[in-house]
Amino acid sequence: MSADIYSADIYHKLREKIDTESFSPDESWKPEVGDELFGVFSHWARGITSKGEAFPIANIEEAEGNIVEVWASYKMLTEELENAQLKRDEPVIIKRYEDQQSLTGHSSRVYRVSTLEDQDPFKNVSEPLDQDWLESIGGDA
Repeated sequence: MSADIYSADIYHKLREKIDTESFSPDESWKPEVGDELFGVFSHWARGITSKGEAFPIANIEEAEGNIVEVWASYKMLTEELENAQLKRDEPVIIKRYEDQQSLTGHSSRVYRVSTLEDQDPFKNVSEPLDQDWLESIGGDA
């Protein structure tokens, strides 16, 4: 076994990871339509449901110091959190909107996540957008 695994750097990285994994939040966010959560991003954790499903959890610290877990268990919320590329101690607001019905009648929860960082409008776009079109509607190319 290599002596490199005993370095202080590796020890501290693993210690931080285990401390984060054993972290106990004050509450989980269970929003109704129109609810908002505002605070600063603390860290990511991994949660396992009673059915054995694993989901990422964004831990948000509110102004009062409460840590709130946001389980990314809905597709749109997961995508919004991923696109926001949250950074530690970064202000963030998350809002739940009215559910949307698909053409087939399936209901989906709608969430939006916003930070002070400008979002890349081309990230996760399925087809390239025409730059002239984007400029014509007032967007930055």
